[in-house]
Formats: sequence, C-alpha cells, structure tokens
Amino acid sequence: MLNKTRIIIILAVLIISSLNLFSQKIKSDGFTCTLKEIHKENLRTCGNTNVVFKGIINVKSKSDLKGSYPFYFAGMGNNISVLTVKNNENNALAPTLLFDELKREFYYNKDKPNQQKLFVADDKTDNEVILEGMIFWLKIKSQEK
Repeated sequence: MLNKTRIIIILAVLIISSLNLFSQKIKSDGFTCTLKEIHKENLRTCGNTNVVFKGIINVKSKSDLKGSYPFYFAGMGNNISVLTVKNNENNALAPTLLFDELKREFYYNKDKPNQQKLFVADDKTDNEVILEGMIFWLKIKSQEK
C-alpha cells in the first residue's frame, strides 16, 4: 500500500511540474507573457545546422499590445540569433531583435546611436530567453507610440 501511495505522489509531482514547464510565463513592465506553444527544429542550410524555435506567446497588458503573437527565434550562425514577432496573418512586425549568444544580449538598432540592449542571465533556459526577448520587444513597441 505504501509503495502505491509513493508512486501516485511521484506521478502527481511529475505531471504538475511538466504543466508548469509548458505554461512558462514572465511578468515585467506591465506585461505578462506566457509561452502558449513552442517547437524546436534543426534546419540544414548550406551545410550548416541552425536551431529554430517557433511558437506562440500570449501577452496580457493594459495597453493595446495584448494578444497572441506567433514568433520565430532563429539561429543565424556566428552565435547570432534573430527574434521575429509576427501578427496573426503571419506578417513580421517591427522591430526584429538580434541576440548575441556569447554576450547573452538582445539588441535593437545594433551599432546605431539609438541602440538599446538587454542582458539575459547565463542560467536562463531557451524558453526564458525567448520570453525575456518578447518583454524587450513589447517595451520597444510601447516606446514607439
């Protein structure tokens, strides 16, 4: 009887922890971003394999930026990745952000006078990097208005 109880408890913990991983969220600057869906693909182009994440992020906010956003986070080689946020018609929305994998920084307008950047801690998972990039994107979009 004791072993059955342990097994049930272990299964319950595993199920609950897997649910928490899937519905990762981050809150900052009046935005709540939840990773609704994510897929990882390895694409081979010109002899190189690049990792591409794509999925959907739900955004809650009091601003007009709330909604569901499809995204692509694609490795471009040379330790640079690009975060592209799209609308529901699959059109890319400005701005596109660069992510330097070695420096762990997102860039907007890299090497320009109005450059902005966001440092991402080394201990962040790929999902957390994407969510932090989305918060950065939302902050930039809200500054444009």
